[in-house]
Amino acid sequence: LAGQCLVECKEWDECLAVLGDDDLQDGAVSNMQLDETDVTAGVETTALMALLRGRVYDAQQNRIKAAQWYKEALRRDVHCYDAFDHLVESHMLTDAEEMELIASLTFPEEDHWLE
Repeated sequence: LAGQCLVECKEWDECLAVLGDDDLQDGAVSNMQLDETDVTAGVETTALMALLRGRVYDAQQNRIKAAQWYKEALRRDVHCYDAFDHLVESHMLTDAEEMELIASLTFPEEDHWLE
């Protein structure tokens, strides 16, 4: 919640300090466990944290890190539309990268039509 407030106030560095300025390592986030499934009101918490990091890096004009975090948010929660929207609308991925990302996502059984 503090991270979301700081993003809305455009306090980018403070937001990263609250979230932890972690780098993606081997496709995973060092301080966020992949098997952790803290879901609050239908939102996967670690996906939200990755989305916030992406928004901060996007605002700081670091498109490479922003794209990495948006992709991480989608990997953690395929329903994270904001991450997908930022990637597509900002043209952060090539067509091939978009297809590769979609192919790499794990969809729940009821959402296989999205593939």
